[in-house]
Amino acid sequence: MATQNATTHSNQLRDLVDSEIGVNPTEETKIADWVAQPVGAEKIGNTLYLRKLAEATANTATPVTNGVASSLTMNSAAHERVSGSAVMKYSGYEIEDSLLTRVIDDGPYRAGLNKQGMASIKKAIDYAVFTLASGLSHSQAGAAIDDGMLRAALGQLDLYAMNEVDDDTPKLLVIHPTQYANALNIPALKEYQIRGTAGGAVSGKLNAYGITMRRSGNVYWNGTTYFNPLILKRAFALAWNIKPRVKPTQYDGLVERLIFQTEFAALEWYDQFGVSLNIT
Repeated sequence: MATQNATTHSNQLRDLVDSEIGVNPTEETKIADWVAQPVGAEKIGNTLYLRKLAEATANTATPVTNGVASSLTMNSAAHERVSGSAVMKYSGYEIEDSLLTRVIDDGPYRAGLNKQGMASIKKAIDYAVFTLASGLSHSQAGAAIDDGMLRAALGQLDLYAMNEVDDDTPKLLVIHPTQYANALNIPALKEYQIRGTAGGAVSGKLNAYGITMRRSGNVYWNGTTYFNPLILKRAFALAWNIKPRVKPTQYDGLVERLIFQTEFAALEWYDQFGVSLNIT
């Protein structure tokens, strides 16, 4: 007797696909939304230059030379400017009509593509800013982030940023997720979590020593070291020619193209305003 089964009688079976179109996780912006955007840089052209005046020196006046212009010591340190070149990032999908006509719920499908496409270029911007941490002159190194490393990094900020930093100055530390467990073990963070004060358990954010902490898998890794940046707002700068956008849909025969695009310059502005916590 022939047995009916799912193999020989598969033409009688139905498949069910969930009506929801999910999207895989991607990194959110964790640093690009925080760093400084220079005034007057609505468009940057090919290269963005940021000007800085050198620190001045006060000299001692003596009765012999006081007021005699030819004998005065004037400040002559060269002024500075830093630069960053524009870079374009893009992402895209090419979709045949034969797919779109058969995806009955094409609205959620397109919405999912838009979400993932925009996320990809925002991730690229974050990664470009994170990469700048590897060029900071000041750093702390170790196998894991701990309280001592954090306090030492704050000491470096205080030493080099001078009048630009105090207890109330906004500071951001972005750590790689592999350091999350170590950060939670920092006593000052534990205290915030227990008290549940602003920025603690109430909001789920990590704050200690006036630092806002975030986590991102885009923290720059060169193959041996994670460069976790502790920065003031003007340590890095970010300016735009094109802010993240989706271009109008392009049609080519029986194909539609969705293209996501941005053009920006990310550059180190004040080296004194950043310390990298280098974890190997």
